[in-house]
Amino acid sequence: MTKNESMNEDDIIAFLEQLLSEIPGFLYIFRDNIMIHRSRKVKKFLGIHNDGLIIRRIPAYSPELNPDEFVWNMLKYQELPIFVPTVQRNLKALWWQR
Repeated sequence: MTKNESMNEDDIIAFLEQLLSEIPGFLYIFRDNIMIHRSRKVKKFLGIHNDGLIIRRIPAYSPELNPDEFVWNMLKYQELPIFVPTVQRNLKALWWQR
């Protein structure tokens, strides 16, 4: 699932539905404290589907526990330290070359 704009609660639910439909067994989901992860709609979905999902919350202010932060750190300091893309297409091309 890819998007060119910010995700909202409906996108989170669609992503989780896709995971549940494609991956058998239990899914371990690690979530941070971003607002859309805590919305009523997402909480309701998680309550309905709690038999297939195991949710673990990443504590606030703990980037060292968030896998996404490792990716952004690698990009920022190792892969793209002096690269300034002029268009999104250039950034995508550089990323997929790696």
